[in-house]
Amino acid sequence: MLFRQEALDHLRHGDRQGQVLLRSPRSFWWVSIGALATGLAVVLMLFFTSYTQRARVSGHLVPDKGLVNLAAQQPGVVAEALVGEGSSVRRGQALFRLRAERPARAGELAQGAVRSLEQQRASLLAEAGRLQALADAQALALQQKRRELEAELPRARDEQRLQRRRLQSAQEALARFEALQGTGFASSLQVQQRADDVLDQQVRLAALERHERELRAQLDALALELRAQGLRDGSPRSAAERQLAVLQQEIAEAEGRHEWVLSAPVDGTLTALQAHAGQAVAAGQVLALLLPAGAQLQAELQLPSSAAGFVRPGQKVALRYAAFPYQKFGQHEGLVLEVSRAARQGGSAGGAGAERSYRVLVRPLQQAVQAYGQPVPLQADMQVEADVMLSERSLIEWMFEPMLALKGRL
Repeated sequence: MLFRQEALDHLRHGDRQGQVLLRSPRSFWWVSIGALATGLAVVLMLFFTSYTQRARVSGHLVPDKGLVNLAAQQPGVVAEALVGEGSSVRRGQALFRLRAERPARAGELAQGAVRSLEQQRASLLAEAGRLQALADAQALALQQKRRELEAELPRARDEQRLQRRRLQSAQEALARFEALQGTGFASSLQVQQRADDVLDQQVRLAALERHERELRAQLDALALELRAQGLRDGSPRSAAERQLAVLQQEIAEAEGRHEWVLSAPVDGTLTALQAHAGQAVAAGQVLALLLPAGAQLQAELQLPSSAAGFVRPGQKVALRYAAFPYQKFGQHEGLVLEVSRAARQGGSAGGAGAERSYRVLVRPLQQAVQAYGQPVPLQADMQVEADVMLSERSLIEWMFEPMLALKGRL
């Protein structure tokens, strides 16, 4: 037989073309798995990845206690700058010496008046010194006398103790002789002598007690004398000091007509020094700025009104200082302290299309920047750029935000 029986039966009853078998390539399965994983990753990213909306604003650093303007009170010339940039100064410390631009004759007259007043001041100082020396000598003598009396007082007490012992001994002797007189072993004369001895010891004890009282009275009188001496000496000295104060005021006024000093109104650090010796200044011209001691720098930012509705105190802010490029020194964290309630016009005064902005105060968490291994303090008026974190949502919320807005969920 040429063909098997199974083959003949298949031709007789089955499909002569046979069955078509489609085999998928292996790469199709890998592509399908990859697409499924990618889709799942995208879905997870939409639900679990968040996006932070930020508002980029700019401003500058200001101290929380403000800056003190050191300005000339009247026109003149800077004679000398007594301190330098960045110097720490105390309240009342002289910072600048200025002089008025006056004709030479007026300056000579002013200097002559000052010299005359200086001579009077020297005379008053000498008189005050003489009065002080006299008062010191008198006070020294009184104090020396008081020390002598205080040293005498313990000796008087010791003498009293000894005298009391003598009196007690005399009284005991008198008692013994009185007992012997009763037995006939002592005469009346001997008893009388012992009685006289007792009286003599009592008189001596009374004298010593009176001497102690006199010492105490002298000490009290001396204390009053010292107080009175201070009052008596203080009167002429006070008069001389008053005259000296008036004279000093006259000298200051005479010098003020030609030269005066600009002093620090508060403790702080001098910054933004703009004056130098020989420079002519006008009345009210700022010579320098004074950063009050203990002041903390804050970032004053201008926030556009379009982003002001989402900014609240306590929000985080990423700060970038112009003096410290963030590419090298990174960003610095801060917290919103205050947002102004009223907007002000931004840009030029006449710009009709300028957007209004709100003032935002941000407190940097650090008052210095780590630069090359050491902290560099921040300075007032440094330019700063900031990213204010407005809101944070997942990507799926951002995608469906229009639909959620329609439902009033925002």
